[in-house]
Amino acid sequence: MTDFKHNNDKPSALLTGYSTVRGAELKAIYKTLESQGEVPVSTLEKRFGRPMTSGYETEHIDQSLKFLRAIDMVDVSAQNVVSLSNEDVYSSLSFEARVLHHVRKQPGKQYHLTYIFDVLAKQNCRRVTEENLLEAVKADSDRSFDLTWRGEKIRMWANLFDPLGAISYVNDATDLDENEIIASPTRALMYELLAWYAENGEDSKRFARALKWIDEEFMPVFADRPGVPKLAAGVADVLNDIEMEGAISLQTMSDAGIVASLPRSNGAPRNVATYTVESLPDRPAYWYPLDRNERRLRT
Repeated sequence: MTDFKHNNDKPSALLTGYSTVRGAELKAIYKTLESQGEVPVSTLEKRFGRPMTSGYETEHIDQSLKFLRAIDMVDVSAQNVVSLSNEDVYSSLSFEARVLHHVRKQPGKQYHLTYIFDVLAKQNCRRVTEENLLEAVKADSDRSFDLTWRGEKIRMWANLFDPLGAISYVNDATDLDENEIIASPTRALMYELLAWYAENGEDSKRFARALKWIDEEFMPVFADRPGVPKLAAGVADVLNDIEMEGAISLQTMSDAGIVASLPRSNGAPRNVATYTVESLPDRPAYWYPLDRNERRLRT
């Protein structure tokens, strides 16, 4: 795999400050660059801008480009031409998975966006209110980012990663206290990453090694790492579902030295040693949220 390269000349604003950025716009811009190569900013503004009586409203495009630059997915030249960055890093993976990777690779203070995932995994819960997650992030002492955590930062994270398939965000516009995060990634995301590792990873059938790769490169999946790593409840639910639906097969071995603890739906533990990826089910549950409307229109 090509080494990840950071752009030293990029926006320095906190990633959680991009509160208006949405996954659908990020993906549309990125896919345009993938298909057309280098594209002037003005062309993107005309294509994706909102028509006004005079010209286009382009603030959402400008914010999207700044965010993509900040996570090293695009670059903008002095001539205002946009090009892809790190396009060869995990190039066969979906846009959704690659955004997770780029966010997780950010150093220093900018790691704070993916750090919310770290705190969520440690809660080992299936769902949590937005307010309780905020309090858990404030109380967590593993990392300090010298910033003030507020509800707006949690909501930015949730609004970004729900359509990318990393969590589900149940948003009650009438009562913010009722907003909840469902701590389960989509089947699409987990299946794609397990399938990639089975084909490309080191010791590629080892379940624990595949999950360690996901945990380090994309998003945390373990609630506890010492000894036999234990999968977080929300992640375990999805993996149990994928197995039950025949998309992966899991093998337990009592004498295997490298295993991961996958709690069953009833909470009973089992140590999984190896896995096999089966055929991808052609079902909406295995489609990314941003693809579902388009795929339904084609069927």
